[in-house]
This record gives sequence, C-alpha cells and structure tokens, in this order.
Amino acid sequence: MYNYALKKEDSKIFIKHYEIKNGVIEIHLGSGEVYREPYSEEKEKQLLAIERAQVNIAKMGPFIR
Repeated sequence: MYNYALKKEDSKIFIKHYEIKNGVIEIHLGSGEVYREPYSEEKEKQLLAIERAQVNIAKMGPFIR
C-alpha cells in the first residue's frame, strides 16, 4: 500500500502494511517506523479495518485522477 499521508505528522500513524511473523504482527508505518505486537485475530481485523478506511479516505482526496 502506498503512503498517502501528505504531512509528516500523518505518516507517523499511516499504516503502509503489516506482516505476521512467528506469532508477532509487524506494523510498518508511513514514517518508516515498525511496531511489533503479539498476534491476535482481533488485532488483525482492526488493522484491516484501518487500512480499508485509509483507502476510502485516499479515494476522496484532491489528487485522484
């Protein structure tokens, strides 16, 4: 997923993608930071919901062709 955050502050909360490795979720943010949390199905559902919302917000932005 591309980083659509236009401001540096926004990139710190923008989820680019996540990976599940050995029972740990690695969350990659737009700022380049990586957070690690124990895996749970609920956490993965929350991340997917956030990513869907980010896509919907980006679709409404001024830079859409």
